[in-house]
Amino acid sequence: MQAHITLPPDLLTLTGLLSPARAAQHALRQALDQELRPVPVAAGAKSHPVYVTPEVFTGLIEAGGSADDIGLIAAGVIEAWATQARTERMEPVADPLANLPHQSLRPQQRELLLHALPALRAGRVAFCEASTGVGKSWVIALAAEAARQAGHRTLIAAPTLAILAQLIDAFHRLGLHPPVPLLGRSQFIDPARLQLVLDQTPDLVPDDQRQALASWDGAPLEAGVLAPLARAAGALQWLRDDAIALAPDLPIELVQFADGDQIQSQAAQRELGQAAPVLVTTHAMVAADLRMRSLQRPLLPDFDWLVLDEAHLFEETVASVFSDGLSVFALRHRLAAISQEQAKSLRVAAAIDRVMEATAAWMQDFREADKRSFLFGTRTNAQGSDARVEFILRDGAVRLLPDIQKLIRAEVPGLDLAGVQRALQGIVKSSLPVSLTLSPVRRFPSVHVGHPGIKKRLADLWERCKAVMLVSATLYVDTQEHGRSAGFLGSRLAVPMGRMAEIPPVVASWLYSTASLHLPDPESSIGLIPPPKEEFAEPGQSAEEGRFHDELAKVVRLASADAAGGTLVLCTSYSTVTALKHRLDPDLHDRLLVQQTGETINALRLRFRAMFDAGLRPIWLATGAAGTGLDLRDERVHPEKDRLLTDLVITRLPLFPPSSLMSELRRERMGISAQRLELAFTFRQWLGRAVRAEGQPDRRIWVCDGRLSDKQHQYLTGPCRRILLPYERQVHFALVGK
Repeated sequence: MQAHITLPPDLLTLTGLLSPARAAQHALRQALDQELRPVPVAAGAKSHPVYVTPEVFTGLIEAGGSADDIGLIAAGVIEAWATQARTERMEPVADPLANLPHQSLRPQQRELLLHALPALRAGRVAFCEASTGVGKSWVIALAAEAARQAGHRTLIAAPTLAILAQLIDAFHRLGLHPPVPLLGRSQFIDPARLQLVLDQTPDLVPDDQRQALASWDGAPLEAGVLAPLARAAGALQWLRDDAIALAPDLPIELVQFADGDQIQSQAAQRELGQAAPVLVTTHAMVAADLRMRSLQRPLLPDFDWLVLDEAHLFEETVASVFSDGLSVFALRHRLAAISQEQAKSLRVAAAIDRVMEATAAWMQDFREADKRSFLFGTRTNAQGSDARVEFILRDGAVRLLPDIQKLIRAEVPGLDLAGVQRALQGIVKSSLPVSLTLSPVRRFPSVHVGHPGIKKRLADLWERCKAVMLVSATLYVDTQEHGRSAGFLGSRLAVPMGRMAEIPPVVASWLYSTASLHLPDPESSIGLIPPPKEEFAEPGQSAEEGRFHDELAKVVRLASADAAGGTLVLCTSYSTVTALKHRLDPDLHDRLLVQQTGETINALRLRFRAMFDAGLRPIWLATGAAGTGLDLRDERVHPEKDRLLTDLVITRLPLFPPSSLMSELRRERMGISAQRLELAFTFRQWLGRAVRAEGQPDRRIWVCDGRLSDKQHQYLTGPCRRILLPYERQVHFALVGK
């Protein structure tokens, strides 16, 4: 039930939360656990609507209330808890920045540290949101230094090596002792496999890239974004990202180690890590360590403080590590790369043919499915078409499994099918939840078999840490019901509410004053409302979809015609990328950079920069990770001269199908409430591609989706509309012509 409860004015400070409703819920639970009795409420306090759970309602009745005065009793109980909390906070507090080299910090960095350090020293899980360009790396480095001075070991984790390199560079610039990197095998390439690729497939990469790889001895490249990482580790040889820098067209999956869950860092580096006060690693290694600890085989040394940079990406990484996946497209591609001579010599040619036939039949059967995603093995009872799809899935798995096991026993070089085997076994046994997703256009199936205890493993991680710092430019969601809150991410990461500390977000004013926001006028917005199930349609299949793509192409032309620099066009699928290419290609061919399946974001970024250097003002038709992890700053020049990327076009709101079993189960439980919050979360990340530093000129953001102004979609798009409110310069554009 919902009750109007009078709340103490300092409740947010006392709880460390930013939402009055969530702060009240937290205080109520704490007070009832301590069996506190209601006390008189101070005059002049404001009343707020608060949802009271059945459990709390029963506790308030037991505390002396009745159904008619539940709000009054709740206010008295909260006041009792607040009085006790104020007493505990009356002890004098030392300067949080004492003994830290903070003199050169920016005001935003200082503000974030002043709020975060007390929470960390109190053992909380601190949610630290700060705008891109504020300089979070320095804040993280100084937090780790504060932990070192207190005798704590800190583990810092980030999603990519490029971000780890930025973090290590911050330690150098601040004069702090550099951390020791501990990296998994997925961050390295196998030199033996590389040599095999160079010897057996001479036409796989262009000649210039092939020559660069052939002359490379594995030493870290002295130039580039990974240089700080190489310096910190002494000599990290055969880094995956270095190989990509030398040969962007190299199929990296063919030269990586088979097992990505083991630490591959050199012996000296591992030895240093045993005693180092600060370690850096990747999200994937932390997730792999979680899984291996459940088997009593930890990968990483013990640590006290944990810092997760880009923390909003951590859940998906954990879900991926704790599930076994099968991508039919990837499987067929890897088998097709095996030569007939090699297959015959290993006596697996017949097995490969049967797998190719079985997967082709799978794809044909799934083409008739009426949905794009399915979830099996949960509380949902599959009926009708879902039951038929489940039968096809399990029947195909039974047929595939023997041949996959035969290929594994044959030990085909470069072919790692252990995860595929585990996924098929999970489907056959029907013992774990299974997620089936069909690709947007060609309906390729991807299957993930989940682990039932992911939430428990995450909870174990927080319990093992004395303090946790979650850092990102996207941690909070602004909802009408609860205001600005990190509750959605906290729930996704299974963070106990009693340990959550919501640090006031640090938002740089230039983030919203630099760029002009371009939105379609009401008449144009009608044509820019995506057709239903647009993600299922093939280009040109639907007349309605074709008209929608026509309108999108007009926006891209409008934006790129007088763009001062490059244009990034974010699409939700490859089908939209292809449709726009067909419409823009005739007269914009030289400027187009069209993302293809399997291309790495780093390779595309390098091509985008090369086109810009050639004076082409490139237009990148992008999808996938380009919306969340791409940084197109031109660091070769001062921000005021940076025109590498000036225009960002968002073709439609990033409303995706569930990307993991965890998100699938969350949507099953929460319905559209989960969808709208996930949408807002991703939308903020997409917007963050536009402005990356203070002083960048000529930035324009074009948001095309007509659902933002459509009444039928008000509830779904509400959080997204609130995200757009702070932009100071809003312009409405009209689309005319054919």
